[in-house]
Amino acid sequence: QANSRQSSAPCSWAVAPPRQHPAMMAERHDQCKVISGNFAIAIQMVLGVAACTSLLVKRLREHPRRSLLIWFMDSTKQAAALGMQHFVNILLAVLFATGSTEASECIWFAANLLVAVICGIGLLTAYMRLHRCAVARWNLEWLHSGRYSSDETRPRWDWWLAQLVLWVVVCCVEKFITAAAVVVPFRRQIDQLIASIEAHTMRNDPRIELVIVMVVFPAFLNAFFAWVVDNLIKEEALPNRSCRNVICGSLWRAWSRWFTVTGNVTGVLPAHLTASLHTNSAPNSGPTSYAAEITSTPIASVQQQQQQQQQEQQLQK
Repeated sequence: QANSRQSSAPCSWAVAPPRQHPAMMAERHDQCKVISGNFAIAIQMVLGVAACTSLLVKRLREHPRRSLLIWFMDSTKQAAALGMQHFVNILLAVLFATGSTEASECIWFAANLLVAVICGIGLLTAYMRLHRCAVARWNLEWLHSGRYSSDETRPRWDWWLAQLVLWVVVCCVEKFITAAAVVVPFRRQIDQLIASIEAHTMRNDPRIELVIVMVVFPAFLNAFFAWVVDNLIKEEALPNRSCRNVICGSLWRAWSRWFTVTGNVTGVLPAHLTASLHTNSAPNSGPTSYAAEITSTPIASVQQQQQQQQQEQQLQK
């Protein structure tokens, strides 16, 4: 009877659970998490160092170079926003990884950061255009980004604090808008994609892949984001046109450049129309309305060319 029990009992190696990477174990205490352990603290330090290094390198390469105090004010304003954005990214990674998801918090953190950087740069660029228009329209000199006093030799810290708080709020709102507009509608598709990437890339050497996903990749994105945003928040001349003309001008230049490129590739555009689009797509430094530029496009010349072609066809008949 004992022998029969021993023969009917399965071997120990047959019931042993397969070895899995910690980031793939969803119901164990050693699951890869973004807010636990010394590793998470090290990640935050690496991301901060990457952003600071990017700003330092950019300062050494810029011409003309900002004064050290103005650069410090711009950098601390961006550092505060990056810190808050980092915690928002952690919060969103934890929320997106809960429920019936397959991917871990770590890979969700990297995916959310990638989406936020790609979409966030566009949103922040559009916001800064409108912000400068509003500052010029209502004479809000204390909110002129990158300028901290009427006298450049004596910056005011209250102007810096107001701009810092405003920029932190704008960046956090941008994160939530990006998550609500891009990540939430496609959460299931994104989860399946990053879960498959996590399963295939972290199978052979989990530690190296974890470092790439949680350290190298976010550090590169943070450095790139800090470099681009520094160009947005530093002092620039205010537009001397209305907000409507600035928006219309931006849309017109984008449309004309796209139409010129596609026309040159396909050969549909005549030479004079291509030259006119190049002329109208150049930025206008004066206060001329962009509505006048749009109405001055060579539509009449195109109509005349069509009429001439019709006349030639009638003559041939």
